Amino acid sequence: MGIPNNKDSPPFNLTGYVFDVSTGEPLLGATILLERQEKGTITSESGAYSFQLYKGTYTLDVSYTGYERKQKKINLIGDGKINLGLRPSITSLQEVVVSGSNQQTFVNKKSGTQTLTIERIRELPNIGGEVDIIRSLTLLPGISTPGEATGGFNVRGGNYDQNLILYEGATLFNPSHLFGFVSAINPSIVRSADLYKGYIPSMYGGRASSVLDIHSEKGNFGSWNGELTLGMLSSSIGVGGPVIDNKVSVLFGARKSYTNWLFKYAKDGNINNSRADFNDYNVNLSYAISEDNDFQYTGYRSTDLFQFATNTSNSWTNEAHSVKYTSQFTSDIVFNAFGTYSHYASTIKDDNEFTGFSLNTGIAKSKGGSNLQLPIGPFLTKTGGEIEYYESNPGIIIPSEGSSIQPDRVDKEHARIISVFVDNEISLSNFSISGGLRYSDYRLIGPDTIAIYDPQFSRRTQYIVDTQIEKNEVVNYAGFEPRIGINYQIDQNMSIKASYNKMYQYVHLISNTTAIAPNDQWKLSDTYIAPQSTEQYTLGYFSKIKLFNVSVEIFHKRFENLIEYKDGANLFVNKNIETELFQGPGRAYGLELFLEKKVGRLNGWFSYTFSRSIRWSRSNFESETINKGREYPTSFDQPHNLSTVINYRLSKVTSISTIFSYQSGRPVTLPKGKIWLANTILGYFNERNNSRIPNYHRLDLSFKFHWPSKHLLLDGDWTLSIYNLYGRDNAYSVFFEDSENGPPQALKLSIIGSAFPSLSYNLKF
Repeated sequence: MGIPNNKDSPPFNLTGYVFDVSTGEPLLGATILLERQEKGTITSESGAYSFQLYKGTYTLDVSYTGYERKQKKINLIGDGKINLGLRPSITSLQEVVVSGSNQQTFVNKKSGTQTLTIERIRELPNIGGEVDIIRSLTLLPGISTPGEATGGFNVRGGNYDQNLILYEGATLFNPSHLFGFVSAINPSIVRSADLYKGYIPSMYGGRASSVLDIHSEKGNFGSWNGELTLGMLSSSIGVGGPVIDNKVSVLFGARKSYTNWLFKYAKDGNINNSRADFNDYNVNLSYAISEDNDFQYTGYRSTDLFQFATNTSNSWTNEAHSVKYTSQFTSDIVFNAFGTYSHYASTIKDDNEFTGFSLNTGIAKSKGGSNLQLPIGPFLTKTGGEIEYYESNPGIIIPSEGSSIQPDRVDKEHARIISVFVDNEISLSNFSISGGLRYSDYRLIGPDTIAIYDPQFSRRTQYIVDTQIEKNEVVNYAGFEPRIGINYQIDQNMSIKASYNKMYQYVHLISNTTAIAPNDQWKLSDTYIAPQSTEQYTLGYFSKIKLFNVSVEIFHKRFENLIEYKDGANLFVNKNIETELFQGPGRAYGLELFLEKKVGRLNGWFSYTFSRSIRWSRSNFESETINKGREYPTSFDQPHNLSTVINYRLSKVTSISTIFSYQSGRPVTLPKGKIWLANTILGYFNERNNSRIPNYHRLDLSFKFHWPSKHLLLDGDWTLSIYNLYGRDNAYSVFFEDSENGPPQALKLSIIGSAFPSLSYNLKF
């Protein structure tokens, strides 16, 4: 190969796109290396890349996970454009990539995350054959869950409501089905998922800990194909193809559960007579207006129902819609305009003849905006803005006909947020710097009635001295949110990365549980509830040692205005909920280790996190002082979190996988004794989060077999999984029963206390 050596003239611009040859879909994050030179890049959101090169001969080495590698030799004599098409290495819908940073040279220069593909996720043992993207995230460092089969996740010491979960830009307020057993997103229709927990680009805002940005697959522009999965808890399908060849494509996804048979095996009579169902539907419509302009609509809707043996049922719906227009003027200049709508609603219904009622809560969000990416001098700049409208329904009680329950409601809340941002990236020799600034302006919109409290006392309804009615703007909060990420490339295989983020959060999840529950209440910042804020510092070392990727990262977070609850707080349909809440500071810090082997018959990873999540509350009022003002662990503080994933390919058609997970027991508040008051026995509690539940550990096993056959319906993958192989009776929570001759006795509740085998079948067509 000829090595370029003519540097007497200015360099030329080489640009182009990397795309899937079967669908025309641009490939975000594809790696392009110049063979025999220490130079490379990754593709942008639109699949674009660019180089400045001198005249000469080059070989472009293009790779993307799940696709066949491609090399293309070129002779550069001037400015040019070369589009590069890659073929999938398997005949399937696209992969899921949880991306951000990893340890490969030229792959990503921002700290904070690792990479997973959907094919690797499918090899992991699961519950009931359910491939779960969010549950897989908890196997990575810095990410944990408060308990078995719980909705939501915690990132680097943050609360679960501090994670912004997006589906094609639209917010998902509840990311799970069946109280956390199953992820809300059908994996058959997902293209990629980007998790940001270190450096968070300034185009994202509104949450204090992390961003999970899930992207929908598009329908194939050339032919119809799909994927079918049959499991023990549900079945799903994704089908996509052209409506107009090479112009318009559509993708449909659907999933339906059949979980009621599972309750029949429960020994508890109440659970035995319970029922639970869920379904979700997805659609993506893509219109390639021209080579450089396209339009996309994505829709999602899900419903859940859970009815205990009593007359009470819980139901909830999740809805997300987005439209997006993209125009690619050049490889570096890209314009996007978008609009989204999200809605979450929950209902608790009691069918009792005399005390029946419905309790409805919910939240809706509309967002619109645009952004522009373009080169400005040495910087690749992305700038834009958006406007968001929130409507929160804190609660309304509707009595059933003939019920003795009285109707009640809390007025809806309305807010508007206007945000503008700018992101810059620059590469200087071995350094690359990503920097951004976001400015957000929040306004709670009236009408609203504000209670005025006597300042000598902690807020209680009996201390209301006046009320004030605001018809228009009730309260205003605003602030700058700077972000910066630095990468120093020591050599081809080693780098040091650091980052700093500041973020504001204007919406709060009000809950008396340690995990997301369907009837949790979303609360907008107001006169008494200020926005949460976080500052995070990270420093990491990343290296590639032979076949292994290794990373070590430390982080420190400072929180302000975290929500806390007074003892015995009444949260539902409370017109003065600020009387039950107060806010305070907190901090989190930790060390993350990650060792990964991606290639070979034997592959997998080891993940370990040591972290602490701590709060404190000091006030002149006793009801707002916790543990006498001393620091105390949060309910999701789990100092040690370890995961080991091992995959071994026995042959071309069989593989075996194991997962071992270990977590420190999370804090709980246990009574230290009992007291007798007016012939009633009460537990005596001296401190909040004064004990911990037992440590959690679990081993899972799965065996995957591909049955090659000329018959389409038989040419699929069978997966046998055993969840909780050795039947560990892990505690989800503890409760108490009184003992006549001693203190109350602690009992534990386990969700899955025995081995749970399951069989699933996956077919791609």
